[in-house]
Amino acid sequence: MALRFSVILLAICLLYQTRTSNGFYWKDCSAAHEPVTFKTISFEPDPIKLPGSVSYKGSLYLSRSLSSVTAEVKLYKKALFWWRIPCSSYFQCKFDICELLNLDSSCSFSSGYFYYPKTWYNLPRISIPSFLLKGYYSATIILKSYGNQVGCVNVYFNVDA
Repeated sequence: MALRFSVILLAICLLYQTRTSNGFYWKDCSAAHEPVTFKTISFEPDPIKLPGSVSYKGSLYLSRSLSSVTAEVKLYKKALFWWRIPCSSYFQCKFDICELLNLDSSCSFSSGYFYYPKTWYNLPRISIPSFLLKGYYSATIILKSYGNQVGCVNVYFNVDA
């Protein structure tokens, strides 16, 4: 009986896509003592189309200089409730910020405002059925410097496959 209920619940979750937002939304989740404060983030198109192109731009404030910055991403999908998406070949969970921005591996960031200009990225076709890809997502991005958290942002977005 419990197995049957679990299978039915999973089927409902996969087929029933709830949407709790009308589009892209973000919120800074940095603690008061952390040196990174996110100021602006924009993402288009909304919803994100797979495959397709997506653009990103943003700004943040650094209260002190940082180096050796990495990002850890936790991705969730809304299907009745939030489901954590595990790291895989489709979804990488850890990034070196200097590498991501095509900067020297020993790069550092001075205190002050940092602006990232509008940049376009091509998103490939993913071999997952579109009804599983479509929906509302949340990503928590934690920035770290030498293993210590220095900033955090929550991003919410829609995917249309």
